[in-house]
Amino acid sequence: MSTRQKVQRALRENAASGPTVAVGYLYGQDVAAGFANSLGALLWAQGMRRDRTLVTDVLAEACGVNVAGGRNRMMVRFLTETTADWLLTLDADMTFKPDLPDALLAMANPDPDAEHFAPIVGGLCFGVDNGALFPTMYDFVADDDGKPRTVRYEAFPADSMFQVGATGAACLLIHRSVVEVIQAKGFDPVYPWFQETQLSGERCGEDITFCLRAHHCGFPVYVNTGVDIGHQKAHVLTLDQYRDQRKRAGREADVHQS
Repeated sequence: MSTRQKVQRALRENAASGPTVAVGYLYGQDVAAGFANSLGALLWAQGMRRDRTLVTDVLAEACGVNVAGGRNRMMVRFLTETTADWLLTLDADMTFKPDLPDALLAMANPDPDAEHFAPIVGGLCFGVDNGALFPTMYDFVADDDGKPRTVRYEAFPADSMFQVGATGAACLLIHRSVVEVIQAKGFDPVYPWFQETQLSGERCGEDITFCLRAHHCGFPVYVNTGVDIGHQKAHVLTLDQYRDQRKRAGREADVHQS
């Protein structure tokens, strides 16, 4: 039995009743040092818990330029290799705190009859475009011709569950029921969940497509803006940097809704 298999078995044996999470991460040629440190700290914290182990499986999936293929393979492995209730997808250049699964689960709810139905919850992540940071949160709006397109949210409520049209899959907690229902819907036999598609004639990323399919199946998408995730590029992109950028532009990063 390999070391990885021994770790997986130990995690399962230590799991008690209650929600369980499989952590899956997607990597290319390299795994960022910050991600490796974050994942190691998360698993160490799980092993030190006195109450129960939350994380039962770790799924590593390699990908090249076909990111959608790697994400779909991870979904298949989640369904076939684990019995976990939730899948936490991560990209191997993100940084996060050891309590990440708990923090996302705290505001998640897979019950469609509940007042607060939140079967998909992302962390607050940032990308960079021409040197400027942006939160990876999107809304769907109609253009002048009535065709749907995506727009980025620039302002958002702080420390809140913020419902969005779409978000990225670099840090995304997804309930098993979502994965099963989207698969059964049969959007595409080769790319059931994630797929590079088009929206009103424009390129649509694989993570946006996943959110569109989730909405089509009746699943809302949220971002917990109190769970801020670092993104390791030449330097780590963080919420504090985004706030500083907004202040320099004379705007506030956090807008509280009434």
